Amino acid sequence: MTTVPTSPAMTAQPRPMTAGGGPASSQAGTIDPVKLLKKHKWLLIISAVAGAAIGIGAHFALAKLYPIWRPVAIFECLPPMTGAGIEAAPTTNEQEMSRFMQTQARVLTSDQVLARVAEDPQLRELAPQWSQRFVKTGADGGVAFDNVEALEELRDTVGSRVIAQTNLIELSAAYQNKYDAKAILQLTRQKYFDVLGDQGQDLRQQRTRALRDQVTRLEQDVSALQLQREGIIRTESVDSIDDRRDATSIQLAQVTETLLEVDQKLQAGQKQLQQLEDELNSPTGPTFSD
Repeated sequence: MTTVPTSPAMTAQPRPMTAGGGPASSQAGTIDPVKLLKKHKWLLIISAVAGAAIGIGAHFALAKLYPIWRPVAIFECLPPMTGAGIEAAPTTNEQEMSRFMQTQARVLTSDQVLARVAEDPQLRELAPQWSQRFVKTGADGGVAFDNVEALEELRDTVGSRVIAQTNLIELSAAYQNKYDAKAILQLTRQKYFDVLGDQGQDLRQQRTRALRDQVTRLEQDVSALQLQREGIIRTESVDSIDDRRDATSIQLAQVTETLLEVDQKLQAGQKQLQQLEDELNSPTGPTFSD
């Protein structure tokens, strides 16, 4: 018995309906750009202004922060040295050395050092890009460099730190121009040594004044002793005392001379006595002279 294939059932496809219940139109609606611009013009204007402000701010921020060149100078702290350049006996402990290094790290970035950098005319020559922001034109057309603002900027540009577990101090200068950063670093290093030299000179002057004061006091003491001696000579008749001392010295010399003669005679007698004892103890008996 054979079967006859039947044709697949046909399914009806629903037709889209419009809002009114009728079939949808075959043509899509058109968009009017002019109407959209008019409708959202204030939003577009606000967005453009905000985008421009953000872009300009980001430009200046990135121009200031990136790229950054950071040259570094390293200082080594050594124990005290003698005048011959030989290391002295260690008299400081680790805490004292640590306090000393922390102090020097702060001196490197102190206003005492950075103010000298800002006031140095070489700063404008060696770091022109960094310095041009602080060149001001006066009402009379003159040009002046604002040291105060330059000092404030140097506080952010120059940094220092103690390297942990070492006796090293790191000094750095950060700026987007590597040549200007290097120049600022070199000037800071130079001014730091100038400050140390001035401090050493002040210390030497203080020691010199102290020595001079001590010499003056000693000279005054010597003068006072000389006056006291002259007073004793006048009041106590030291001349007669000196005469008696001279006579005693002469008598002592005579006694000493006599004592030497006695010692010589004693030694001769002892020698003769020894010879006689040797003869008595001789096996052949004593030998008598004529």
